[in-house]
Amino acid sequence: MADDCALAILKGTTDKACSAMEIVHDCGLPPSSVYRRIGEFVDAGLLAVDRIVITKEGKKFSIYRSTVREIHAEFKSGEFELNVTPNEDVVSKLTRLWGSMRLEK
Repeated sequence: MADDCALAILKGTTDKACSAMEIVHDCGLPPSSVYRRIGEFVDAGLLAVDRIVITKEGKKFSIYRSTVREIHAEFKSGEFELNVTPNEDVVSKLTRLWGSMRLEK
């Protein structure tokens, strides 16, 4: 995960939500790399869709936000330790949205 694209995506979405194209423009990264990494990060739970925007022309795109604020990894004495600090804004929003869903009978 320690490549330029991965770091730019996580850094760019920690304090504010943004679209894939904003990351492309802000960081000068290839769109294909950004979209591929975003998909991987969403699948891994490191990014979440903050909202979906629909333009006047009907085009849809997602706005992403990092679900983590910090990740610390350590390999010591043959053991691997991973400490993750959640991005509370995102976690709170997802918890609230999840809690508001109702199962229809």
